[in-house]
Amino acid sequence: MVRTWFGAAIVGLSLAASCSVAGAAEIRLFSPVAMNRAMPEVVAEFEKSSPHKVKVEYATVGALFERLQKDEGADVAIVSAPQLEDLLKQGKVVVGSQADIAKVGIGLFVRAGAPKPDIGSVDTFKRTLLSAKSVSYGDPAAGGVSGVHMAGLVGRLGIASDIKARTELLPNSQAVLEAVAKGDAEIGMD
Repeated sequence: MVRTWFGAAIVGLSLAASCSVAGAAEIRLFSPVAMNRAMPEVVAEFEKSSPHKVKVEYATVGALFERLQKDEGADVAIVSAPQLEDLLKQGKVVVGSQADIAKVGIGLFVRAGAPKPDIGSVDTFKRTLLSAKSVSYGDPAAGGVSGVHMAGLVGRLGIASDIKARTELLPNSQAVLEAVAKGDAEIGMD
């Protein structure tokens, strides 16, 4: 997954350098927190081959989207497809300047050594969540893609109220991973 992000971010930065910020000394990049491990290497590679410097600002995609909606400018921004559509409709992104650079998957995970849950179909996934002692995922209010997606998914499955008492919403992916690793959550989703 890191390689996909890495390659995709280089493409994004290359596009920024050649398209909209050709004369800029510093490129302001809004990047999802999920890319904070890969981005320093991506930026270093880009800066080796370009006269431009990159200033990366990390936040959840929800927070980045809000900043862009409030006209806080960035030369390059990485947001979700639905957010990009909204920004294009609002005229906050130059039409034709967007590029798909990565896809993010959502995964379900359990503590090491625990039996693998059956998620082979919608029905078995639903039963797995309904039978879990505890479930954890990112707080959708924090604006992370996985938390927003998971909240919508359990809503569409019609089980949000059934698992609410056993669901812990956490501030970020790392907190979800730690909760599962410590045994504080039986199932994590991110």
